[in-house]
Amino acid sequence: MRRSENEGKRLAASKAALKRPGVYNARVRQLSEARKSPVANAAIRKAYFEKFNRSALGFANPEEMDLECLALCAQVKSFREIGRLFNIDHHGVSSRLRRLGAA
Repeated sequence: MRRSENEGKRLAASKAALKRPGVYNARVRQLSEARKSPVANAAIRKAYFEKFNRSALGFANPEEMDLECLALCAQVKSFREIGRLFNIDHHGVSSRLRRLGAA
């Protein structure tokens, strides 16, 4: 079980480690390799979808949310307007649409 006082120490240690070039470069390589794997990418998107309880908005999975963003974009809604509807940042909306080839 994680304790709040340990969380702060763990976060500080992670930030300090990322300031070292070797650790930072290894993490960047790891993330770029993970981005290339569609299975890992889908798992990450599903985890974020569940973490932020997007199903409460009426979506069963992240793909449904992507398609709804695409439909709203076709109606000439701005990224900020779409973001307010789904309670996500407008950068998240633009990345969803970019992934679908629409932005």
